[in-house]
Amino acid sequence: KNRIVSISPSDGYGFCECEHCRALDPPGTDYGAKLNLSNRHWDYADYIAREVKKRDPDLGVGMFAYTAYREPPTQIERLSDNLYVSFTFSTAYFVKPESRDETYRQVEAWKAKGIRIVGREYWGMHYWLDLPYLFTREIAQAMPYLHDRGLVAMYGETGKNYGTQGPNYYLAAHLMWRPHADPAPILDRFYAAFGPARDAVRRYYETFEDCLHRHRDRIPSYGYRPLLNAWPEIFPAAEVARAGEHLAVARRAVAGQPEFEERLKVVEVGYEYTATMLELLEVYRRLGRAGVPLWNFGPEGDAAEAVHYKLPGNDMIPEVREYWSRQPRVTLTAEEKLRLLRRARELGDRRVRILNENADLPAVSRGLYEYTIQTGIRPWHRIVTEELARAEAEADTKAPK
Repeated sequence: KNRIVSISPSDGYGFCECEHCRALDPPGTDYGAKLNLSNRHWDYADYIAREVKKRDPDLGVGMFAYTAYREPPTQIERLSDNLYVSFTFSTAYFVKPESRDETYRQVEAWKAKGIRIVGREYWGMHYWLDLPYLFTREIAQAMPYLHDRGLVAMYGETGKNYGTQGPNYYLAAHLMWRPHADPAPILDRFYAAFGPARDAVRRYYETFEDCLHRHRDRIPSYGYRPLLNAWPEIFPAAEVARAGEHLAVARRAVAGQPEFEERLKVVEVGYEYTATMLELLEVYRRLGRAGVPLWNFGPEGDAAEAVHYKLPGNDMIPEVREYWSRQPRVTLTAEEKLRLLRRARELGDRRVRILNENADLPAVSRGLYEYTIQTGIRPWHRIVTEELARAEAEADTKAPK
């Protein structure tokens, strides 16, 4: 009982383009960036499920509803009752109501197919760079809604970033087991762990959550590039400073009490990282739009990324080129560029120090950063270091002797 075997395709894109597979796709299918290949994928899944049921009625078959096959199929009225859809979504996106409404529409459409739905969440994503993306209100609203619509299970991915997103994880873990529980006492228990600093820590986290809601219109989309460039606008420096004031109150409240000081340190590490990262992203954004080839921060950077990945013609895909055509360029003098490069290197070094010195704490994730180093992706700090060396050498040649 309750055994499920996965038949999901591999992660990402890259699907068969033969005439037989295309014949399963709806007429007029766009084979560009926004693929909808649900009919072919779920025709395959439903066939496998029905054949499996003949041989083993107690064995379930599971497949993700993901990327090009996230929508339910149009040509199958009712899917086999031993087929489970692992429906991918993120409650974090519900900060923008239109994203919530679209997800709920898809849930209702899947439910109409008679399928068993398993929620496959993204409570933590590398897109958020371990920043304090807090959405407890959305978690509290979504869990009972989804439960009442028949979700049979829930799981998801998070990060090792309790210092910045702890309230999300704590609330989600409790509501997964009791979806209709009152979220207020659950969060009260979370903050009670900080003893005399409970109220200040609550105000600290709520500053970021309020800020996210107040500036949600600054999120153009949840694609990696647009979100990356929006973070300094979502969390302005003044709001970050206000959160720091609450943390200072918390620090004074627990002074001389080792147990609570140790717990608060996780939050403090998250704050130091947050303040550092947000300023660094703003500096990257200015440099990238001034021509420094920082991946995802300007057309020159994304052209370099296209070469790295050996994209067709070593060129950016049309959607990326179109994105940069709508973004303003930045003009910097040689002195301004040198100053920003030095600041970027300083902040980048600080980021590495924070991650390394606190690797044993569940505050922020060193693993995500290490992965970029090992794979050579998003080499922001290396590019800044190289560009700074060139800029300093050029400044030396122009300096009066």
